[in-house]
Amino acid sequence: MCASPLAPNAPPVKCEPPEFRTLYRLNARLALRLEETLYLCVLRARDSEAADALERHLRTHLCAGELYCQMQPGVIYLQVFAKSEERAQVLLCDATDCVPGVTAQLKPVPKGE
Repeated sequence: MCASPLAPNAPPVKCEPPEFRTLYRLNARLALRLEETLYLCVLRARDSEAADALERHLRTHLCAGELYCQMQPGVIYLQVFAKSEERAQVLLCDATDCVPGVTAQLKPVPKGE
């Protein structure tokens, strides 16, 4: 099971799909309490070379405790807490600008009624 590291300079957390899904549901509830929005980001690499470069980029540029998961070859999901879409978009722009052949999308997790 993946657990969030406590050290401030620790790498982000790579989860397996079942763990990522469980933490996604828990983080959606946490986002409501924090009055922030949880964004689900999908990054796609056009080939295996771009996929490897994307994973290296995420390991070195995401913050400690941020969660990501390789759902299938070349497709990585990322959970991002942010006050606005523009702030969440910064991470995606960084990845797409630094890693050729990567595209990214994000969507906010719907808030409960």
